[in-house]
Amino acid sequence: MAALRTTAILWASLLGGSLSLSGACMAQQAPVSAANAPMTTADATLRFEVASVRENRSDAKAFSNLPLGPGPQYVDIGGHLMSTNQLLLGYIVFAYKPTMYQIQQFRAQLPDWTRGAHYDIQARVDGHPGKDELRVMMQALLADRFKLKVHRETRREPVYALELTKVRPGTGLRVHPADDPACAKADMPEAMPGTYPASCGAAWQTLPKVAGNFRIVARGMTPAMLAASIAGTGNIFDRPVVDATGLTGTYDYDLEFAPETAIGADAAPTGAPFSEALRAQLGLKLVPQKGAVEVIVIDHIERPSEN
Repeated sequence: MAALRTTAILWASLLGGSLSLSGACMAQQAPVSAANAPMTTADATLRFEVASVRENRSDAKAFSNLPLGPGPQYVDIGGHLMSTNQLLLGYIVFAYKPTMYQIQQFRAQLPDWTRGAHYDIQARVDGHPGKDELRVMMQALLADRFKLKVHRETRREPVYALELTKVRPGTGLRVHPADDPACAKADMPEAMPGTYPASCGAAWQTLPKVAGNFRIVARGMTPAMLAASIAGTGNIFDRPVVDATGLTGTYDYDLEFAPETAIGADAAPTGAPFSEALRAQLGLKLVPQKGAVEVIVIDHIERPSEN
């Protein structure tokens, strides 16, 4: 499958059901260098050459010619972004690659007028920019048209620490083999249903061994990526998941569990719930505690002037 269905449903739910995406990866946020540091674009020269922003009040289905989620999935769009009927929050998510927990924080900070406001954005730049370059351009566009100003803070807040259990991990977690074929581009799906994905650093849904369950596979994940993907896979919104495994290197995992609901399932789920499967199959557990958390604070935002 081209994307993780559970995660896609989750992102759509978090963003009001209007985001067009295929993001399956919970991207790890870059470390913050200083509390309250103003957030600026990585390269001031990375800007769209032409951009149009218009409010959309129709009931048309949301569309985007690239996945607007925080994941790496991307097919070259030749520098021409076309996105229609998306919530403003969706564009902010695309620009800043927040975790699910940070998205919740974004929603709490945004003014009421943003909650139902949908926008069409068409923008163009010469060349073939990568997805992260387009994110920087979107940051500049949001600052220009919506007067969006944000900064990062590091706070001590509740987290879930992802730790190893005392029991030897099941076969679901393995060190990424050194002789494994090279990772494919992020837009490549898994090679065949039931196998590890061709691309690395993202979690994908594949055919479960038991009908009705969710089976998630991932390849070439760092421990930080593993913790972030576990948060998305387990529908964890109330606090971040941070790596406390002590592991190094990269890992593959294969996790199957019974979802809390049967949304989209062909049969009633059977088997272990997420937390039990995490322990039994991967030898991992989530421990509530307090830790350093990066928070993205919205300082200012305005309604745009259309053009």
